[in-house]
Amino acid sequence: MTPISSSPVRRDTFRRTFITTVVVLSLLCAGFVALDIVTGPKLERVQVDTAQVVRQGDQQVRFFSSEQLGDASSARLSIVPDVDASVSVSGQVLAVQFARPLDYDTEYTVTVEGITNTADEQEATFTTSFQTDDPPIYLLDRDPGGDTIQRTTVGSTERTVVFTATGIEDFVLVGSVLAVTTVTDDGSSALQLVSLDDGKTEQLPLPVAGVVSQLAATPFGSTIGFALTSTDDPYAPEVNSVLYTLDLSGDRSFATVPSLTGEPLEVQGWAFVPGATTLVAQDLDSDVALFDLADPASVTPLGHFSDFDGLSTDGSAALVTNQLGPVRLDLADLSQVAITPSVVDAFGGDVTLLRDGKRTQVVAVTEGTTGVFESYIVRDDGTTAEKIYETVDQKGRIIGSTPSPNDQYLAIEVEPNAADSVTDGYPVNPRSTTITTVIVEIATGAVVRSLEGFAIDW
Repeated sequence: MTPISSSPVRRDTFRRTFITTVVVLSLLCAGFVALDIVTGPKLERVQVDTAQVVRQGDQQVRFFSSEQLGDASSARLSIVPDVDASVSVSGQVLAVQFARPLDYDTEYTVTVEGITNTADEQEATFTTSFQTDDPPIYLLDRDPGGDTIQRTTVGSTERTVVFTATGIEDFVLVGSVLAVTTVTDDGSSALQLVSLDDGKTEQLPLPVAGVVSQLAATPFGSTIGFALTSTDDPYAPEVNSVLYTLDLSGDRSFATVPSLTGEPLEVQGWAFVPGATTLVAQDLDSDVALFDLADPASVTPLGHFSDFDGLSTDGSAALVTNQLGPVRLDLADLSQVAITPSVVDAFGGDVTLLRDGKRTQVVAVTEGTTGVFESYIVRDDGTTAEKIYETVDQKGRIIGSTPSPNDQYLAIEVEPNAADSVTDGYPVNPRSTTITTVIVEIATGAVVRSLEGFAIDW
């Protein structure tokens, strides 16, 4: 058989086709490279925790680029709705960090223009939109047929019972667990944990038999704390309450907080500092100090005050009272700012410290023609005040209030009709049998929800 050989024409055709293909591919590659240079860095993915971003400040939305990014100093940032934020770059990641927690259930659009890579100055734009969470809130509703802890949200009308028991005194949320105290037949307290995942409960024997009060939890950790009295008459005025803490991620060992003398700290009042391992407490001598749970020997005296009434929502300041009245005490430099109502001729009541020196306050004002006192809650920046809530026809009584972690809402406990109010008789955290919680938007004063119950845990 005669071998078949390619003709010169066929060989030339193949050669030309091959060369043409190589040239075309080379031009396409060059085009893609040129296009890449022209368009700058590419956005590959975006990361944001839509739950945490409404609970804490300094949270980030992170843009992941296809290549190393250049300096962010010339980047142009816009956020809708507007919120203060900063831009930084680390390798292939551009981060936009919010100065404060964002609003609940709100769509945000974040755009960063003028982004460059490290090779050239060609600019690109990164943009993303995300919806923040409407996180769950919990509250206690007492009823002769059984007390319940219920879950809902600001924007929902549904309420889900997550735990039922007789004699619930107080509760706090710790991650996916509720720590609940109940009153026993002999008047002492019992402590148990309730899993929100499967409803299982765990009884926690107290260090000593007694009454638990001032139950609290670290906002972003796994530790609870409470004051515990151990006596046959725990409600006698001379009885002292020892502060205990319990890290639920550990071996269930209760610990006392050492005082300046090394003895277990006996407290009048106390609170965890948000986002830290520290707490602020006032001892029986009315001295207020900062205690570090990670370093029990570290105690920072803050001063001598007649009262300690809690911390600001960002944990930067304490609300204390000296001989002249309520004071905002900065925990960093111990500077003090007196709190006086900006409302003319008003008597100041309970105060809640917000970020940036702002506050809400219960005030009482004399009505000009009748001389009758009217009370309401104001939003106050230290110069001007604006009314954000008053009870219907001034018949109710404002018991207290708790701000949401992002300072967007205020949960206000109200006795709707003070003249007809009857106490539920509980030894710890007694309330009116008609207690109601009203949730108000702080910026506008709009009432967004009204709920039977109290002790909202955000």
